Amino acid sequence: MSHSSTLSFLSYWRALQQGAAQNSPQKLPTRREETEISRAAPLRADFDPVQLKDLMPQMMMIATAGNDYRFRLTGGFLVALHGAGLKTTPFTKLFAPAHEEQLKVALNLSAHRQQPLILTASATTSGNETVRLDIAIAPLRNASGEVDRLVGLYQPRGPIPFLRRATVTAMTLHSVRLYDPERLPRESHLRLVSISGKRIA
Repeated sequence: MSHSSTLSFLSYWRALQQGAAQNSPQKLPTRREETEISRAAPLRADFDPVQLKDLMPQMMMIATAGNDYRFRLTGGFLVALHGAGLKTTPFTKLFAPAHEEQLKVALNLSAHRQQPLILTASATTSGNETVRLDIAIAPLRNASGEVDRLVGLYQPRGPIPFLRRATVTAMTLHSVRLYDPERLPRESHLRLVSISGKRIA
């Protein structure tokens, strides 16, 4: 089962998604239209990080423009973890080169399907300790209805040695999971997805 902070983050995203569906135009929609509305990502203007204020240091905002997924905003937790300001840095560059293409495919899929992702990752610190993380990433739409931002949350799994002035090296990506908003994400339930012959889990 995912960490309670990850579930809180995804539950807030899901509540906004459901609210957008309920606030859709008051004409009677067709069944297909109902499905499309209920699956659409929330509007970025409706996402208020203050509602998750205890998690704000662990949060980030990524732009989807150009498919290079550059940071727009980062919490202090991420800066402490990576040892530098991250604004305009591509999110994928925080991972070892072998994982960058797989991660881009997954982020593209998240934006296209308007579904969150849950990544599991690890990294070795400058103090030769291992940090393990869950990273939840969820799409947000602009006023035109296009997904132009991804909001995310870092959640450590276990001790956080970088708070003792040890930063991390390039991260290793262990798994990528699409989050089904109708179910709670569980580590034991992975859905395999193939895109252009490449498989992600």
